[in-house]
Amino acid sequence: MFSGAMRYDAPPPRERVGSGGKRAGREAAPVRPVVDAWSFGDEPRSGGRARAHGRARGGRWPWLAAVAVALVVGGAFAAWLALPAIVRGRLQARLDELGLVGEVERVGVGLGGIHLENVTATLPSAREGLRVTLSRVDVDWRMVAGEGDAVVDGGAVRVDLGSRHLRAFVAKLRAREGGRARAHGGGGPRSTWRAGRIGLVARDAEGELLRASELAVERDETGAMRVALRGAELGRGVVRASKVVGARRDTGNVDVSVADATLRLTSSSDLGPVRALRRRILTAIDSVRPTTSAVAGRSPSASWRFGAREGRVLVGQRTLAEAVTLSAQSHPSGGIVVRATASAGAAPDAVDLDLTIDPERETARGNVHLEGLPLAVLAPALPDLPWHRPDNSFVRGQVAVSTSADGRSVEAEGSLTVTNLGFSSPRLGARPFAGLDLGLSGRATLEPGAGRVSLRDVAMQLGRVTVRASGNLRSSPSGWGAELDMRMPETRCADAFSAMPPAITEDLAGFSVDGTIGATIAVGIDSQNLDATRLEIDFRDRCRAMSGGYFADTTRFRTPFLHRVMEPDGVLREMTLGPGTPEWVPIDRISGFVLHAVLGREDAGFFRHRGFAPLEIRHALVRNLREGRYVYGASTITMQLVKNVFLRREKTLARKIQECLLTWYVEHVMEKGAILELYLNVIEFGPGVYGIGPAAQHYFGRRPDELSPAEAVFLATVLPNPRERHRMWEAGAVTPEWRELVRRVLRRLYRARRIDRPAYEHGMRDPIVFHRATDPPVAERDLSGLSWSRLPVGMASPVLTVVTAEGAGAAVAGDDGADVEGNVIAPADDEVETGSLDDGARARPRLQDGRGVRPRAPAAEDDGGWIEEDDTSVDATDE
Repeated sequence: MFSGAMRYDAPPPRERVGSGGKRAGREAAPVRPVVDAWSFGDEPRSGGRARAHGRARGGRWPWLAAVAVALVVGGAFAAWLALPAIVRGRLQARLDELGLVGEVERVGVGLGGIHLENVTATLPSAREGLRVTLSRVDVDWRMVAGEGDAVVDGGAVRVDLGSRHLRAFVAKLRAREGGRARAHGGGGPRSTWRAGRIGLVARDAEGELLRASELAVERDETGAMRVALRGAELGRGVVRASKVVGARRDTGNVDVSVADATLRLTSSSDLGPVRALRRRILTAIDSVRPTTSAVAGRSPSASWRFGAREGRVLVGQRTLAEAVTLSAQSHPSGGIVVRATASAGAAPDAVDLDLTIDPERETARGNVHLEGLPLAVLAPALPDLPWHRPDNSFVRGQVAVSTSADGRSVEAEGSLTVTNLGFSSPRLGARPFAGLDLGLSGRATLEPGAGRVSLRDVAMQLGRVTVRASGNLRSSPSGWGAELDMRMPETRCADAFSAMPPAITEDLAGFSVDGTIGATIAVGIDSQNLDATRLEIDFRDRCRAMSGGYFADTTRFRTPFLHRVMEPDGVLREMTLGPGTPEWVPIDRISGFVLHAVLGREDAGFFRHRGFAPLEIRHALVRNLREGRYVYGASTITMQLVKNVFLRREKTLARKIQECLLTWYVEHVMEKGAILELYLNVIEFGPGVYGIGPAAQHYFGRRPDELSPAEAVFLATVLPNPRERHRMWEAGAVTPEWRELVRRVLRRLYRARRIDRPAYEHGMRDPIVFHRATDPPVAERDLSGLSWSRLPVGMASPVLTVVTAEGAGAAVAGDDGADVEGNVIAPADDEVETGSLDDGARARPRLQDGRGVRPRAPAAEDDGGWIEEDDTSVDATDE
């Protein structure tokens, strides 16, 4: 209690002036209080002064109190008015620290704290990267000092996961959190906040990735966080979950749980959305992944757990698997422990998986048991193959996984069967490859450090056909390779045929075979040395063609038959061909120059193989691998004939397999001469020009037996892209580049002893003059001194009867030194022996003078079709 003394100073009394000049008395002056001094405590006073003091204090104190209250109220009001600006400044400072731009529509101040309404925050450089809108934020008074607890009620968050600005923002958040953790020594009180009723939409470059009807977040004073999503959708409903909860404790341990999750496939044949979602999720995780294994200030040994319960897999409204449970958690000693169970229809224990995986040590151990699980449940996690109706395919089997003692390899051993397996793709065929039963058994070893997978006597069974494979596949940043040995033991040919998908065999109704077949195939490929590619095929073909059915009836080619061709513009052309028709030319009326030129360009080993040329397949494999795309086929003349007279022109695997089956059949039921004759009479040489007879007349105004060596070679080089090369005829002259190509082929024919020197020299001089229907008939010419090597078919022109090794092998002026690939065919009395220059065959063709011919090694720049590397600009593939 305080008290004081007042002193009153009064002026001297005035004198009252009366009559006679005498004073009438003194007049009292007005009293003026003066504060003399302030003292604290009680002081004794005399009675009169005390009474005067009391009267003075009672009169002045209310006025002083009013002044004090006014000062307090005014200061509070001023502070009240200034607080919104202070709060806005503090909020802006926080946003600046994070690199955000913010706006606040309204700031209110109450007794309990501060509330903000309609707060927005965005990234300044890319507003689409992050946009946060909060309906109401309540913060306590500590916010003014830089801390403060907050409660958020309502709002929306939109995130663009593909924004590089977002990645920079996330990195800044982590760095800031790490700094705060170090500043607090890993503990101590910090701000807490809660947020609820917030909608969430996350997008990436392909559109909406994640949507949640409600996002709730909590963080306590220790830094522990809890995030909950309700009504979560991934990939616009591909995956739905009623609730997803993630919690991170102050120790850094993380728990994630998912309840009532559903994987929905709109179609079991179309797994594209699921695969795309998997890829997008991995990309999104990678885009915000921390650069270190642990957030700064956290223990690197922090554990994590993931759990999902009551999951389902649906195709439309059909349930494929239910009661799906999945758990995964880090192991204290390192690695991940994975457990999963599920039921599917009548199989209550369709999945039982128990694995421990250590990604860092690249080890694994445990067991996988599958019992009637629909393939559609596994397909999203399997390689991107064109599965067909995987919901109707079922997987059974058991696989044990273990790690070697040195930890360098992971081994899987067991067996799996897939029933009713199917694939569907336009590249496979117009109809799905369905109804297949596939079995796999054996042992495979994965060496992650070396990027190698080794197969040890792995048995693959398709129907009643078993193929065993051993070898390894490897892949590394520097390249890839494969070393595989596959063996099919003796198998009934009928079983091999029936093991094929119905989509292939249904078109071959009536096709039947007997006997047995076996095969051994060895493949060796190194992407860094494709020239060393090894492909060895050994077919033990003891099959007999019993019937080709109506589809593969070859007897119809002995008489006039209707030939249908689908033109590139979609127009169906029909023509009648065959013996006795005007357009048909028997093989004995076709110039030998044409036969040798076509054989040399299209199928050098025609008279030696049985429809397939393994060396050609190897050359095609190497060339296509080098180009990284399909640029060259390995079709023989028989295969090309089959494509022209039996099959539709579609580039599918089904058509290729049918082509191989029909090629085998044709080679078994037709003679080589008949095959070559039919081929030359149906093959296209230009727009609307089919067969060698119309071609000889169209281009040169001559019969096929009148063609010169150069003209014959030109027609051979028109194949297999006659429409494009017909433009030279339209232009009226052969281009200089093409004339040089003709000379190269003539040189090769001569070096291969297919034509003699006079024929070679005549062809090198021949200008190749085109003829048109309006031109006068061409004049006859003398080709009597030109000859070719004998073929095992009839001839209408003189045959080269004597060829010496010295004469035929002599150097030719202007020769480029290239060796020849293909068959050496020369007369040897009444028989012909063949040898291959392209594979160093052991056969030594004999000449009439008794001398042998030593096959030359193949030229590096050649392929099996006599097409040099510099010929690729003018030679198309058969596909």
